[in-house]
Amino acid sequence: GFLMGQHRLVGKNVAYEESIRVPLIIRAPGFPGPHITTRLALNNDLAPTIAAFARVTPGLRVDGRSLIPLLQSPNTTPWRKRFLVVF
Repeated sequence: GFLMGQHRLVGKNVAYEESIRVPLIIRAPGFPGPHITTRLALNNDLAPTIAAFARVTPGLRVDGRSLIPLLQSPNTTPWRKRFLVVF
């Protein structure tokens, strides 16, 4: 996301929807594509997702969740409904 004049602002330093929303594209073996979902994925979810694809366990606790269950069953997987944005 990038504000391009919305709210009379330019940049990526406020918590407006236009500033924080960025499309995410994942292409992986075994997942038919294309599929579009409006479920919320965060940057924190990328590391656990990559670790799950690599079949490794992170040595430390991670903040995000693997997106693989969401890719496997997008309509039935319980998923987050909100998140906190801090700048």
